[in-house]
Amino acid sequence: MAGIRSGHRIVKCLSASRLETALTDVKELKLYPADGVDLGSETGDTLQALADFQVENGGLLRAIEIYEELLEETDPSEPDPQFDLQNAVHLSAICGLAAKAYRRAHHTERASAVEQRRLELWKRWAQKLPNNAFVRQQLTLKDRS
Repeated sequence: MAGIRSGHRIVKCLSASRLETALTDVKELKLYPADGVDLGSETGDTLQALADFQVENGGLLRAIEIYEELLEETDPSEPDPQFDLQNAVHLSAICGLAAKAYRRAHHTERASAVEQRRLELWKRWAQKLPNNAFVRQQLTLKDRS
């Protein structure tokens, strides 16, 4: 059993190290911090991975800060998630992960607000793409925490 725990700590350290390296890279490329974060970009993906890692490793408050940054700093020059399905998928995923983190931190009102944002996004897509199976699925997704 001790070997398993030790192995888990090594994997955790390697993951943290890789995430820190990725964050350093986007900073050196002057992609972060920036006035906005492109959904699905190297910066957005790195921040999302860092937040996910924080949630799973006891850094819940830091994860919430990162998710909030991603939700607030979505680059306005990027195609609007309400008009670009790929960005809608990215934003929806971030909303779902943020809601899960809020719920784990017992911030139920914030979790509900973020879930509502995600739901409204997919309701708009349902109007644009009526009877689309993927969009219908997004409307019925529940938090899987």
